[in-house]
Amino acid sequence: MPDPTFDWFVAAGSRFGDGSRDKPFHDPWLALRSAAPGDVIHIAAGTYYGRYDRSSWIVDRPNLTIRGGYSRDFSTRTPWQTPTAFAVFSGYEYTRENNLLNGHEDHSGLVLDGLFFDASGRNTYGDKPVEGLKSYPTMDGPIASFNAKQVTIRNCVFANSTAGGVELSGDGSRFENNLVINIIGIGMLDLRSAMEQTQPITVLNNTFCFAHDLGPPCGTGADQAIGIRVNRPAVIHDNLFISCGNAAISLYRDPDRVSIDRNLFYVTPLNLVNSRVSGNTADITETNIDELEDVGVKSAADNVVQDPGITGFRKEWLDSYTRHLLGNYVKPPREAANAIRKTAGLPELAPSDLEKEESKGDLAPRLSPLDVLALRFTAKRGYHAVDLAVEIAPQPPRENLSYQ
Repeated sequence: MPDPTFDWFVAAGSRFGDGSRDKPFHDPWLALRSAAPGDVIHIAAGTYYGRYDRSSWIVDRPNLTIRGGYSRDFSTRTPWQTPTAFAVFSGYEYTRENNLLNGHEDHSGLVLDGLFFDASGRNTYGDKPVEGLKSYPTMDGPIASFNAKQVTIRNCVFANSTAGGVELSGDGSRFENNLVINIIGIGMLDLRSAMEQTQPITVLNNTFCFAHDLGPPCGTGADQAIGIRVNRPAVIHDNLFISCGNAAISLYRDPDRVSIDRNLFYVTPLNLVNSRVSGNTADITETNIDELEDVGVKSAADNVVQDPGITGFRKEWLDSYTRHLLGNYVKPPREAANAIRKTAGLPELAPSDLEKEESKGDLAPRLSPLDVLALRFTAKRGYHAVDLAVEIAPQPPRENLSYQ
């Protein structure tokens, strides 16, 4: 008979837990250390900083499932209202790992579902409630990185990173119904090459918002501020891209093994899609989107430039962001940016409104989890808050564990 699988439970503030539903662990690192291949980890809403506040967690065994967004008693699961936040402790004084969550050894079959990753604690911001970056580390890696096969990430949020969002390279992996927002770095999602590339990575129904170019000047086509970097076979369908500084999608190899269908683009400063493949370079903008098939991709159907109906912005954040966008990019998407401002009740901005340096907004002001989860989109493409069931199986007997 196969070994039984267990469900492990985590709730912020729990003391002397054994990982059971009645006595949960206080942080996910304990569950990750205790779990065996095939186990499921359930994490209640709250903010977690890892062992000794190192803000780093490691997955090093196969077929784990990690689910978040539960109520304290694990009876309901609403990650869009009650987020399970993996966060960075800003007061940590020692060297920390490059990623918040990282796959080591065999982590194939990993499933992340309903988690919120907030990297803002790595950075230094101004003292005002909404103020841009003042400094940030230059040696950090993306929020999460996995190289095993069949990794699935769904219903998650990745926010406020200055070193990229997520790296995936394993065959058959899936990235589905996620929100990646307010990111600096080479890419929000980096699909990296691997030794074995027989199955594509599927990128479906995600929203990629605000990939910031450092410039100056911003939006000139530099190899950064990209929504999805594609270095392997991929299926990129039904996603929403809003204001990716240099390109929403950038192709670096094998475009004939990449499908780009039914995606929606808006507030794009430069390229919707570009190809940096040797001998096949191309730049697809809003004005020549019909030429995407000519890049040589496997398919390119029903991609559109359209207002996604975004609402819920904190006005102060949107004002600062759009001022930076319109005041610092070479070809700012003025009409679309002003349309979003108008929806939020902000006045339109003319070039004369941005002549003074102090009027040009701030780079990548922090978005809190509540700010992020207040955003809503009427477009069918992209991520949406969906109902998630509580799935907890009857538990077999297990050894008693207790950790502080």
